[in-house]
Amino acid sequence: MSNNEQHTPGRDENIQSLRRKVEEYKERIRQIENEPTGRPTEGEWRAFEEDEYTWLIDCELGLNNEYFIAECFGVDRQANAALIAQAPTLKAQRDRAVEALKNITGLIDSGYLVRNIEDDHKADWATRQLRSVQILQKAYAALAECEAGKGE
Repeated sequence: MSNNEQHTPGRDENIQSLRRKVEEYKERIRQIENEPTGRPTEGEWRAFEEDEYTWLIDCELGLNNEYFIAECFGVDRQANAALIAQAPTLKAQRDRAVEALKNITGLIDSGYLVRNIEDDHKADWATRQLRSVQILQKAYAALAECEAGKGE
């Protein structure tokens, strides 16, 4: 032990505990690296506090077989872990919203869902329709954005 290091009670136990934790993480990484990629882990994700510095996200695959997904550190670790754990639910909600938006825009594009033309002769018609056009443009842009990121 050098002059800069001081022996404190429990220090060796803490070092051994950290070494064990590093080995556990290495094993988790090896498991993850051996899994096929390209799709999210199926099942319900959960976030939990591992220690005072770390929140983990995992997925229970059945028969007490837990699958490590992510870990969060830092000031916002609990909030970040909760958000990550909601990823499968948020993705499913996004997919349903995209499908609904596709159906609505499909109805518009096909002419089945049309606007009321009774007021076309009024002077302020174009101004009033501008808001509807902007809403539809945002819907089409959102749909294109979701379709571009579909594999994520």
